[in-house]
Amino acid sequence: MSKRVVLLATDGMGTRMIFHALQALADDIHVVMEQPQSRAELVKKRIKKLGIIKVIGQLKFQLGVMPILEAAGASRVKEILNEYDLSTAPLPPEKIIAVHSANSPECVEAVQSLKPDLAVLCGTRILKKETLQQIKATVVNIHTGITPEYRGVHGGYWALAQGDAARFGTTLHLVDSGIDTGGVIEQRCVEPTRKDQFASYPVLQMALGVQMLVEQFESLCRGDVQAHAHSERGRLWYHPTIWEYFLIRMRRGVR
Repeated sequence: MSKRVVLLATDGMGTRMIFHALQALADDIHVVMEQPQSRAELVKKRIKKLGIIKVIGQLKFQLGVMPILEAAGASRVKEILNEYDLSTAPLPPEKIIAVHSANSPECVEAVQSLKPDLAVLCGTRILKKETLQQIKATVVNIHTGITPEYRGVHGGYWALAQGDAARFGTTLHLVDSGIDTGGVIEQRCVEPTRKDQFASYPVLQMALGVQMLVEQFESLCRGDVQAHAHSERGRLWYHPTIWEYFLIRMRRGVR
């Protein structure tokens, strides 16, 4: 059985975790690497969707609070990586094909030339329906949240913030043209430790997702996928604002 894998990804910890976990299992593996969107472009889109006040609050959190949380959570992140035996070493340059956008013709051409049996998304733009139709492989995503209740970003954090700790977990799902709306292959939940906080939650969830991906790897490459569709779309969550984060922290103790 052929086991050729392509990661459609942006460079980051999650991409590296997935690549190194699958490298030993795959006959061939490459990363078609999308260039990150500019911060100005992302901010402009967010303002159009959410309004300028909310976006200002999100930026204050990301620029003022997040670096402090990342520094404080660094040792816990290392613990998680060791516990799940995951590597975040740099990707081999010869395995990377750079493209401007995951929806560009050059990206589709690169994927088609590699003839993958499995394509894994990690951090790219939402794939358009036309793009997906041209990828002749099983296309999956690890979503750090339980869908459909916690679509979007920071699903684990928002579950805790809602007093819904039983849904702190990860979803392995097929990819469609929606945001985390594809058929669910598997979902797992985990209880964060007292040492976990906003910066380590997604690492813990991604580690759980990589574990699922590895265990499902053979069947995914065969295209033997058992997935169930959502009966509802659930809610789409965004980055917290600085005032949302501190209010939730005071009221619920969610760090």
